[in-house]
Amino acid sequence: MHGHTSRSRCCPTRSARIRVYTERSRVMDFPDAADPELVYIENMAGALYLEKEADIRRYAEMFDQLRSAALNVADSRKFLDRLIDSEGEGRRK
Repeated sequence: MHGHTSRSRCCPTRSARIRVYTERSRVMDFPDAADPELVYIENMAGALYLEKEADIRRYAEMFDQLRSAALNVADSRKFLDRLIDSEGEGRRK
């Protein structure tokens, strides 16, 4: 193990045929019903907040697809370890 502490999950490209967006985005849900659910998008130009139901649904579906295609945490760590090991082997040659 190379000391990974992240709970992030990997999505190997060969296993996922999903449209991936380059900006950072997050579907935000708040405990107070008066605060509407929204999508927060961050990119180099700034931030954008989407509140339309269709936009929220589209981003929620994208995240669901990514979650279902991604490796679990343990397998993601193994995948990253293999990448690190193979990169090290390439540098030694």
